[in-house]
Amino acid sequence: VFRSEACDDLGGEFCEAEYQTGDY
Repeated sequence: VFRSEACDDLGGEFCEAEYQTGDY
């Protein structure tokens, strides 16, 4: 999944910087 979708669908833990700066 894309990080933006993961952030919306799965919540806070996927919104953190380490996910945002990753390839996913």
